[in-house]
Amino acid sequence: MYRLFAYALLLNIIPGHFWHDKQKHGCGYSYDHRNRIQQKKHRHQEVSDFERLSQCVKTADRILKTSCTQSPYSRTREFLGVEFYSLKYNLQEFPENTISVKVKNRVIYVRTTQQGIPDFTDLRILPQFVNSTDAAWYFDNGMLTVLFSYKNKPKTEVALDCVEIDNKLIVVAKMTLLKFLGKQ
Repeated sequence: MYRLFAYALLLNIIPGHFWHDKQKHGCGYSYDHRNRIQQKKHRHQEVSDFERLSQCVKTADRILKTSCTQSPYSRTREFLGVEFYSLKYNLQEFPENTISVKVKNRVIYVRTTQQGIPDFTDLRILPQFVNSTDAAWYFDNGMLTVLFSYKNKPKTEVALDCVEIDNKLIVVAKMTLLKFLGKQ
């Protein structure tokens, strides 16, 4: 009888130990699978999504803050122009051939490398109103300018729809200043 009781107790404890562990669900947020089922039953899904999204934004902000504090002074400026959204970087001490600009999932990564060692890196999250797949950059008098076209004309009201996630890595094309100004 004692063995039967011990066996039944063991069967109740072991499955909970192995199958009832917390799972990671992106951005460092973990949740309990049984708790998730209860949330669905009680229709508190939107609270869970709100918490997950706010946790992901907080994690992204921490990563951006870490990246930002690596530079001794502020090099980056943002400009919302009539035709283009632009990011301008003061990189006077870096040669043009050491610059690379990449975009993936609305994250822009600017880096200068000399002799294989990164000298300057910058991470930013691009706003949703820019077309991140249509970008170009030029370098003039120590100033790197990265240009993005707008998805819609500025100062127009646009319905916010669910956007498709573009997971492609885009190496942003370099152009000359004359080509940008339309003189070439």
